Amino acid sequence: MEKYNLDEKGGLSKLFKKKPSKVLLKDDTIEFKHFSSFNSVKMRILDVTDSTVKLEAIEKNPELNLSPDENVVMTYFSDKDYYVISGQVASIEKDDPLELTVNIHNVDKTKDLRKQNKRYVSFPGTISLVGASDESKSSVIIKVIGLRAIKVDCKDELQIGNKVNVFANVDKKNKLSFKGEIVRKNKIGNLFEYGIEVREITESNSKLMHRCVSDLLEE
Repeated sequence: MEKYNLDEKGGLSKLFKKKPSKVLLKDDTIEFKHFSSFNSVKMRILDVTDSTVKLEAIEKNPELNLSPDENVVMTYFSDKDYYVISGQVASIEKDDPLELTVNIHNVDKTKDLRKQNKRYVSFPGTISLVGASDESKSSVIIKVIGLRAIKVDCKDELQIGNKVNVFANVDKKNKLSFKGEIVRKNKIGNLFEYGIEVREITESNSKLMHRCVSDLLEE
């Protein structure tokens, strides 16, 4: 069984990653995804540094509801490659048109992520202790998904070794669920980051995870 492998690799692999300022071009279009909406939003790149990107929406999405520090995912086509960028909302400068700044965490080529069997996402979901009541559910945002594991942000504290029921809205048609175990725990600001390995999963949900990683979900 594949083990948890969603943490960022350090060392030389991190050293040789491309900087955002070398990948993203000012005035280009980027696809912006946030867990409040199943639909992505096209945005224009206003400015970019090695740690942030400033964006302006070029289309309206009434479902989009952003707050600072929330997880987002962006996709970007350059002349040669397709990149996936994960980050956090740093600030919201304007509402109409929407203008915001994002702190960039990772910039990866899609083909490299597929080799690692993982994908950056922004899915809303819940986790709850196995055997606990429905009232004990904790809201989470799934930000990385692998073939047999996920990484989530959560406001509630749980412990390594806890067995949890996981539920996520992948898109309008697909809902993911499985039983897992917390194998990683980090405190990031006012949130807890958990790495959760799959322990029990149906065949249909396992196939859904594979499709999520391969980015083969139907629109």
